[in-house]
Amino acid sequence: MPEWLGIINDPSEAPQDSTVLVDEAYLQFQARESQKPGNREISRILNLSRQRQQTLIFVSQQARYLDKNIASAADVLVIKEPEPLQPKFERREINEIVKIAGEKFRELTGSKKEWSLVYSPVANFFELLSNDLPSYWSSGLSRVYGSSASVAPTKPATKVTREEKVRSAKQLAGMGISVSQIARELGVRSRTTVYTYLATPEPGVQSR
Repeated sequence: MPEWLGIINDPSEAPQDSTVLVDEAYLQFQARESQKPGNREISRILNLSRQRQQTLIFVSQQARYLDKNIASAADVLVIKEPEPLQPKFERREINEIVKIAGEKFRELTGSKKEWSLVYSPVANFFELLSNDLPSYWSSGLSRVYGSSASVAPTKPATKVTREEKVRSAKQLAGMGISVSQIARELGVRSRTTVYTYLATPEPGVQSR
C-alpha cells in the first residue's frame, strides 16, 4: 500500500483530520455482541470523531451485522449490488433503501462491479455512481482476511504530498463532490486551496 496509508489497531488511535477505513467491521463491532467493551467503546469513538474532524468508513457485507450505534450514526450509505435475498434480511431502517438499490442495479448493463448506490439524506442525494479502483489495488489485498498473508499490527502513515492532494482533489471533483467537502476530505482549511489544486496541471502537462 502507499506510504501515506497507515495501519492502526483501533479507530481511537487515528490522528485528527484523518479518514479511517474499518474493513470487515463486523469482526470488531458485531451487532450480536453489543455489550462487549469494544462495542461500548465505539459510541465514544463515533462522538469524538466529529470533534476531531475525522471521517470513519465501516465496511460490512450487510449493515445488520454491525453494532446499531454505527448504523444509526451513518451520514452516508454506499451500497454495492445487493444479493437477491438481502433486502429481506437487512436492518429494518434501511430495508427499503437496499430494495431500491437492487432495482437500480438491475437496470444496469455490463459489469456492475464499478458501481455503487450512494445515499446521503443530508445532501439529498440518492444515485448510482461509478468509480475506478485505486492504483494500488490488488486481488490479494481485497482478500487479505481470507488468506495467510500477514498484515503489520501498526504502520505509521507518512505525510501526504501536495501532488497526492492535487490528484485526490481532481478525482473527488470528477465524482461531483463539492469544493467544501473536498477541503474537509483533504484536511485543508480553505476552499481557495482546493481551487488551486484543481487548477494545477498534471505532471508533464503544460497549461496554456
